[in-house]
Amino acid sequence: MKGGPGFTHLVTSAEGFTRSAKQLSALAWGKPLVHPGWLEDCRAAGTWVAVQRRHMKMDSRSERKWGLDLWAAHSRHLLQGPLLAAKRGGEKLETLMGG
Repeated sequence: MKGGPGFTHLVTSAEGFTRSAKQLSALAWGKPLVHPGWLEDCRAAGTWVAVQRRHMKMDSRSERKWGLDLWAAHSRHLLQGPLLAAKRGGEKLETLMGG
């Protein structure tokens, strides 16, 4: 996965947050988990729209259970980059994902 996964957003209609490989990978790489309504908004606008809080897949019960804040994680990614692209000693942590 050198450079990250080959997707920009994870569109999911699943109920609640699950610790699936797809969702955890998306979080680690800083990709937003969004509802299908985000795609509908993009189609209506005729372009890709910025992810708003209302587009985000959120599940307060699971977020509390797993110690997550999905909106904060997305916002942090926008400012600092994805978790797995963080640098340690000038070296990218891509090796964590086998890159």
